Amino acid sequence: MNICGIDIGKKGGIAIYNGEKFETIEHSFVSMKTTYELLCKIFKDVDAVIVGEAFGHRQVVKYQAKFYGIIELICETLEIPVVYKTDNTMRKEIFGAGNGRNKEMVHKHYKGSTPDVSDAMLFSFYLYKFQ
Repeated sequence: MNICGIDIGKKGGIAIYNGEKFETIEHSFVSMKTTYELLCKIFKDVDAVIVGEAFGHRQVVKYQAKFYGIIELICETLEIPVVYKTDNTMRKEIFGAGNGRNKEMVHKHYKGSTPDVSDAMLFSFYLYKFQ
Protein backbone atom coordinates (compact mmCIF):
# COMPACT_ATOMS: atom_id res chain seq x y z
CA MET A 1 0.00 0.00 0.00
CA ASN A 2 1.39 3.41 -1.01
CA ILE A 3 0.50 6.33 1.25
CA CYS A 4 1.16 9.91 0.15
CA GLY A 5 1.79 12.51 2.84
CA ILE A 6 1.69 16.20 1.95
CA ASP A 7 2.87 19.21 3.91
CA ILE A 8 1.74 22.32 2.07
CA GLY A 9 3.88 25.41 2.31
CA LYS A 10 6.04 27.63 0.17
CA LYS A 11 8.76 25.03 0.71
CA GLY A 12 6.38 22.12 1.09
CA GLY A 13 7.00 18.46 0.84
CA ILE A 14 5.51 15.29 -0.55
CA ALA A 15 6.41 11.82 0.70
CA ILE A 16 5.19 8.42 -0.42
CA TYR A 17 5.62 5.52 2.01
CA ASN A 18 5.13 1.92 0.94
CA GLY A 19 5.75 0.24 4.29
CA GLU A 20 9.49 -0.09 3.73
CA LYS A 21 10.90 3.09 2.28
CA PHE A 22 10.08 6.70 1.47
CA GLU A 23 10.11 8.49 -1.84
CA THR A 24 10.22 12.24 -1.29
CA ILE A 25 9.71 15.36 -3.37
CA GLU A 26 10.44 18.91 -2.33
CA HIS A 27 7.77 21.06 -3.98
CA SER A 28 6.93 24.73 -3.80
CA PHE A 29 3.15 24.95 -3.72
CA VAL A 30 3.13 28.30 -5.51
CA SER A 31 1.61 27.53 -8.88
CA MET A 32 -1.75 25.80 -8.88
CA LYS A 33 -1.18 24.50 -12.40
CA THR A 34 2.20 22.87 -11.75
CA THR A 35 0.94 21.46 -8.47
CA TYR A 36 -2.13 19.98 -10.19
CA GLU A 37 0.02 18.37 -12.91
CA LEU A 38 2.51 16.95 -10.41
CA LEU A 39 -0.16 15.56 -8.08
CA CYS A 40 -2.06 13.96 -10.98
CA LYS A 41 1.09 11.97 -11.82
CA ILE A 42 1.84 11.06 -8.21
CA PHE A 43 -1.70 10.12 -7.16
CA LYS A 44 -2.04 7.51 -9.94
CA ASP A 45 0.20 5.23 -7.87
CA VAL A 46 -1.10 5.85 -4.32
CA ASP A 47 -3.83 4.21 -2.28
CA ALA A 48 -4.49 7.05 0.17
CA VAL A 49 -3.46 10.65 0.80
CA ILE A 50 -2.93 12.42 4.11
CA VAL A 51 -2.54 16.18 4.34
CA GLY A 52 -1.34 18.21 7.28
CA GLU A 53 -3.89 20.84 8.24
CA ALA A 54 -2.77 24.32 9.14
CA PHE A 55 -4.33 26.75 11.49
CA GLY A 56 -3.16 30.21 12.21
CA HIS A 57 -2.43 33.20 10.09
CA ARG A 58 -5.27 34.14 7.75
CA GLN A 59 -3.02 34.35 4.70
CA VAL A 60 -1.69 30.84 5.34
CA VAL A 61 -5.19 29.41 5.60
CA LYS A 62 -6.29 31.14 2.37
CA TYR A 63 -3.16 29.98 0.58
CA GLN A 64 -3.56 26.38 1.67
CA ALA A 65 -7.29 26.28 0.94
CA LYS A 66 -6.51 26.59 -2.79
CA PHE A 67 -4.30 23.55 -2.70
CA TYR A 68 -6.70 21.55 -0.56
CA GLY A 69 -9.19 22.05 -3.40
CA ILE A 70 -6.72 20.67 -5.94
CA ILE A 71 -6.03 17.66 -3.76
CA GLU A 72 -9.75 17.02 -3.22
CA LEU A 73 -10.50 17.27 -6.94
CA ILE A 74 -7.80 14.81 -7.95
CA CYS A 75 -8.60 12.37 -5.14
CA GLU A 76 -12.32 12.45 -5.93
CA THR A 77 -11.63 11.87 -9.63
CA LEU A 78 -9.29 8.93 -8.92
CA GLU A 79 -11.44 7.66 -6.01
CA ILE A 80 -8.60 7.88 -3.52
CA PRO A 81 -9.42 8.52 0.15
CA VAL A 82 -7.95 11.71 1.59
CA VAL A 83 -7.43 12.39 5.29
CA TYR A 84 -6.67 15.69 7.01
CA LYS A 85 -4.92 15.78 10.38
CA THR A 86 -3.17 18.55 12.25
CA ASP A 87 0.61 18.39 12.39
CA ASN A 88 0.57 18.54 16.18
CA THR A 89 -1.81 15.58 16.51
CA MET A 90 0.37 13.37 14.32
CA ARG A 91 3.57 14.37 16.12
CA LYS A 92 2.01 13.60 19.51
CA GLU A 93 0.82 10.17 18.40
CA ILE A 94 4.16 9.19 16.87
CA PHE A 95 6.60 10.82 19.33
CA GLY A 96 4.46 11.00 22.48
CA ALA A 97 2.71 13.69 24.48
CA GLY A 98 4.51 17.01 24.74
CA ASN A 99 6.08 16.77 21.28
CA GLY A 100 3.27 18.21 19.19
CA ARG A 101 5.07 21.42 18.35
CA ASN A 102 8.52 19.87 18.03
CA LYS A 103 9.09 20.17 14.26
CA GLU A 104 12.87 19.90 14.80
CA MET A 105 12.48 16.43 16.34
CA VAL A 106 10.63 15.25 13.25
CA HIS A 107 13.34 16.66 10.96
CA LYS A 108 16.10 14.95 12.97
CA HIS A 109 14.24 11.63 12.95
CA TYR A 110 13.17 11.47 9.29
CA LYS A 111 16.06 13.46 7.79
CA GLY A 112 14.12 14.90 4.86
CA SER A 113 15.74 17.53 2.66
CA THR A 114 13.68 20.21 4.47
CA PRO A 115 11.58 20.22 7.67
CA ASP A 116 8.47 20.24 5.46
CA VAL A 117 9.60 17.10 3.63
CA SER A 118 10.27 15.47 7.01
CA ASP A 119 6.73 16.39 8.09
CA ALA A 120 5.35 14.84 4.88
CA MET A 121 7.28 11.67 5.71
CA LEU A 122 5.76 11.67 9.20
CA PHE A 123 2.27 12.14 7.72
CA SER A 124 2.57 9.19 5.33
CA PHE A 125 4.05 6.98 8.06
CA TYR A 126 1.28 8.07 10.43
CA LEU A 127 -1.50 7.02 8.05
CA TYR A 128 0.28 3.77 7.21
CA LYS A 129 0.66 2.91 10.89
CA PHE A 130 -2.80 4.02 12.05
CA GLN A 131 -4.93 2.99 9.05
